[in-house]
Amino acid sequence: MVVMALRIEDNENYEQWLERVCVYEHALALKRIEKGEDLNLVLEEMSKNIIKKSLHPILKAIHNIPNNYDAEASRRSYEEKMGNRPRVADHIDD
Repeated sequence: MVVMALRIEDNENYEQWLERVCVYEHALALKRIEKGEDLNLVLEEMSKNIIKKSLHPILKAIHNIPNNYDAEASRRSYEEKMGNRPRVADHIDD
């Protein structure tokens, strides 16, 4: 089986690329069904492949986000803004 590289082209957005992925996966599934493979297995694998491929660019972008969050600075800022106010619950149970 030949596997195509389905990279996002410079001239297409995510939705256009995903449509291309779906067409590709549907075509592969139809070929497998035509060869006599189990329909339920083919459809399950097709849907998993589409989901994995559709999430890949999103997860890659998330992993590439720089983590420059400073928890200690945030805590100090919170304490400065809150001052000496008493801490209260956001709800009261009677």
